[in-house]
Amino acid sequence: MYGISHLRDAIQSPNPFYHLCMREMNKMYFSRMGYRDYNPEGINVFDEKWDNMIILDSCRYDVFEEENSLPGTLKKRTSRGSMSEEFVVGNFTGKTLHDLVYISGNSWYARRCRSINAEVHHYSLIDSEYPEKTEEITEKAKEAIDSYPNKRIMVHYMLPHFPYIGETAKEHFPSIDTQRKRLFADLRSGSVDITDEQLQRAYRENLRIVLREVSELLDALSGKTVVTADHGELLGERTFPVPYQEYSHPKRMYVPKLVEVPWLVHESGEKRIEPEPPAEDNLSGITHDDVRNNLRDLGYIR
Repeated sequence: MYGISHLRDAIQSPNPFYHLCMREMNKMYFSRMGYRDYNPEGINVFDEKWDNMIILDSCRYDVFEEENSLPGTLKKRTSRGSMSEEFVVGNFTGKTLHDLVYISGNSWYARRCRSINAEVHHYSLIDSEYPEKTEEITEKAKEAIDSYPNKRIMVHYMLPHFPYIGETAKEHFPSIDTQRKRLFADLRSGSVDITDEQLQRAYRENLRIVLREVSELLDALSGKTVVTADHGELLGERTFPVPYQEYSHPKRMYVPKLVEVPWLVHESGEKRIEPEPPAEDNLSGITHDDVRNNLRDLGYIR
C-alpha cells in the first residue's frame, strides 16, 4: 500500500523516474486526460487588434513586468500554450492570414502549418546560430518592415529562452552545447552546481538582452504593436496539482508561471493593412533539416 508519506518522498526525490511520473500526472490533469491540444483558457492572439506583434519566447509576465522599460501600456494575458508548439496550434489552426508576415527564430510554425491548415503571406525562419545572434532577427524584421509596408508583422525572438548567454551564465553555467543537451535534467537531478537564484538571474539577463533589441525594433514599427510571449518559464517553482519542483516549459502544464504572459501595447501612428495571397509556398527554401536542427537547439528533440 502507498500513502501520503510515499508521495512526499517521491516529490522530494531527485530520481528522474519519479519526476517523469509526477509530470505526466500533472499533464493529464491539465489536458483532461490528453483531450486538449492547447490551453482553452488562453486568448487567440488573432482575435485581438494589432498591426505588429513581437513575441519573446518563454517570457514570464512577472519577470517582464519587473524588467520592462519599454513605452506603452502593460497588461497580463493568458497564453494558449505552455510551450511553443501549443502556442502555434492554439492560435494558427485553420487560419488564412494573408495580411501577415512572420519572421521567426522558432520553427514550430514550419513544422505544423500544413497539418493545422495555416497559411500566412510570408514566413521566414532565421538561422541565427540561436540565440547568439539575436540582432539578426532584428535586422530581418527591419527588412520585412521595408519590403511589406502594408502587412502585419510578427517577430518571434528566441530570448529569454535558454541557453543562457549573459554574464551569470558565462561564470556559472556549462557551455551552450551542454546547456542544450542536459541543463534542465541536471537541475532536476541536482547534479549541476547551479542554484535556482543563479538560474533566475541568468534568465533575467537573457531577457534584458532581447529587450534592447525590442526597443530598437519599436522605433522602426508604425501602427499598434503588441509585445507578448508564446509562454512563460518555470525556474524551480513547484507545480500543480502534484507540487514537485520543475524547470523549463513542459507541454500541457498550464500553471500560472507558464501561461501568464505580458501584453504590452505601444502605438505609433497609423498603418494600412492589405491582405494578399503569398507569391510562393510559405516554406520555400526551408528544409526538413533546418526545422529539425532548430527544434533540437531549442531542446524539444534529440
